Amino acid sequence: MREQHTLKALQEGELELKQELACIGFTLSNEQMKELYRVQQMALLRYRWVETRRECIFDILKPFLNSPYMAQQTYLSLFQQSIVLYYHIRSSIDWQVSDEILCEILYEEYLLHHGEIDQKLVKAVMQHLRSRKEEA
Repeated sequence: MREQHTLKALQEGELELKQELACIGFTLSNEQMKELYRVQQMALLRYRWVETRRECIFDILKPFLNSPYMAQQTYLSLFQQSIVLYYHIRSSIDWQVSDEILCEILYEEYLLHHGEIDQKLVKAVMQHLRSRKEEA
């Protein structure tokens, strides 16, 4: 039953992502979607993380649909980098942060760093998360 729920959530997530991309003039093929799943699996292995919600990939990608830095030639790379960034940060923190909050912070800092996903962005996100932890 759980697998059916997960499969349905993945199908709905894919459909929603493709529809939202179509609204801004982009397309996402089934092969490209498979590539995003592959990147997610590689990130999980790299950071030794177990994802209990496979559909989390759509939570990661959704904020980036609004990116002013998204272009036809680079959006797939942006999505791939955001997935790796998410799991890098997620595996680096040892306190509770919801997926929703983490995705919001990643996107906010991404915008503040003018669309650059690099080590400076990782440091900024970690600093942001630490300051939130101290405030709590």
